[in-house]
Amino acid sequence: MKMLAGAVVALTSASAVMAGNVEEQSFDFAFPLSPGSVQMVFDQFDDMGGTRVLKEVSLSVDAILSADATAENDSTLAAPLFELQFNGSMQYDLLSLGGADLGNDSFGAALAPTDGTSGSGADFNDFGMVSLALSDNDSTMSGLAGFIGGGMIFGNLDALGGFSFSGTTDASLGFDNFGIVGKATLTYVYNVVPAPGAAALFGLAGLTATRRRR
Repeated sequence: MKMLAGAVVALTSASAVMAGNVEEQSFDFAFPLSPGSVQMVFDQFDDMGGTRVLKEVSLSVDAILSADATAENDSTLAAPLFELQFNGSMQYDLLSLGGADLGNDSFGAALAPTDGTSGSGADFNDFGMVSLALSDNDSTMSGLAGFIGGGMIFGNLDALGGFSFSGTTDASLGFDNFGIVGKATLTYVYNVVPAPGAAALFGLAGLTATRRRR
């Protein structure tokens, strides 16, 4: 009776799902703004004939909006506290996963009264490249059927950005190379179920060990 119990315990242990497995894939993107969009493409999860069980899916998106920016004071009054404000947002969706993020940042400069000449002088400032980081993630443990198969998954990612100013009544803003770059990472968390043959071998090993102990 003890031998039989030992064999059943060993077989149950071998048939148990082995957890903690992670599979990741990434999609790099870059496109001009504003606005702009891109179609994300990922591989579906391969369950390998049912030996891998998908438990959770998550998607994280990290991006940087950037532009080469300049500003010029067009007012006859000085602007010692001139501020360039950068605002941006992104939104994404992939089957049941989706999210959005928005952010803003500001860049200061001291501008003299207009000198009447554009693109130079103390009333003009070249900020160089200004950037804004955006990030978001989403996960689900339900509705996973669409993620499983041997094909592809498609999703959308949209972004936009804009600039404004404060500290003067009139200014001219200039931008070049305005765009977004980033990476979307899709993560599959799954369990592995040993094949029946492996389970039987583990059960036999457990039975043998029980006999030896007797």
